[in-house]
Amino acid sequence: TTKDIKNLNKDIRDDRREDRQEDRKERMDDRKNSVLERALKEARKHVAKIVERLKEAVKRLEKLSERIDSRVDKMESEGKNVTDLRALLATANGKIDAAETAVLNVRTVAGNVLATSSTATTTGTTTPIRTGEIRVAVEIAKNAIKAAHAALVDVIVKLKPGLRPGMATTTPPVSTTTPPTSTTTATTTP
Repeated sequence: TTKDIKNLNKDIRDDRREDRQEDRKERMDDRKNSVLERALKEARKHVAKIVERLKEAVKRLEKLSERIDSRVDKMESEGKNVTDLRALLATANGKIDAAETAVLNVRTVAGNVLATSSTATTTGTTTPIRTGEIRVAVEIAKNAIKAAHAALVDVIVKLKPGLRPGMATTTPPVSTTTPPTSTTTATTTP
């Protein structure tokens, strides 16, 4: 009958509509997952660059510490009292170690956050990347590096004999006026 044909056509249309909606939803989910995967990939690259920069900063501090240590050794061989310098250098080295630990913590925190986000994308749930935790870890590492640098600066200030607090570090200004020079004028006699 005509009614049965209309119902059958309606059922076919409904099935097609449902299939289209399911296909559309799958495509949207695929797009979301691909966007999240790209974001995770970019975040991993970015974190790797940050960690590399922080590690290089720590390496520079370690190299500076070694140079200062050799200078202190030289002063000690000259018979100078370097106990204060050794204590300051030990404090600075401790802060360098703390900075290195903080940098390793950045890598660990970032790895955990990105791994959590990665598993969320594979399970189909969409969880945004928690960059706040990574930022906090990076700030802690930066502050640790700054503290280590400041400690090394303290050692250098004590190391240099002319840079004691209260002592002049520049030469006094020189007068910029030039003394008059004698000029002879040629006079012609007629």
